[in-house]
Amino acid sequence: MPRSRVSLVLAVSLLAAAGIAAAATSAPASSFPGRNGKIAFARDTGTPAIYVMNADGSKARQIATSGADAPAPSWSADGKQLTYVALVKGAARVVVSDAAGKHARPVTKGRANVGSPTWSPDGTKIAYTRFLGAIDIWVVDANGKHPKNLTNTPDADEDDA
Repeated sequence: MPRSRVSLVLAVSLLAAAGIAAAATSAPASSFPGRNGKIAFARDTGTPAIYVMNADGSKARQIATSGADAPAPSWSADGKQLTYVALVKGAARVVVSDAAGKHARPVTKGRANVGSPTWSPDGTKIAYTRFLGAIDIWVVDANGKHPKNLTNTPDADEDDA
């Protein structure tokens, strides 16, 4: 078989495999375009912030100032809400806002810092990392009620749910 044809067959096979793997994934990646077609991402130009842009990279605009390192934005499955990390009263909090960054509200509280929030597939809960002594994986209802430590292992650290 000619070399160019082998390359073409290999490329098509790899693309097909990637498509099958993507179709098998039930939850969208944290910043991948959701149902609203937007990508959310963090940008740090001296002050960390949350940006949203079209899937083709156009029309990037800042929707929130995070004030926290690694704000880790994540879309809800319906694309109507965004969760990320922001400084609230001097501590990193998991925050939920609408897709435009409006109506932001913290869903975590207390002295602990947090990171890596991600939505449950049904949009009712948010998993996140909580840092206070030990590093554990927590989950909270999307309305901020019923926080629960899922790992609770003082002799080990868990991160990036």
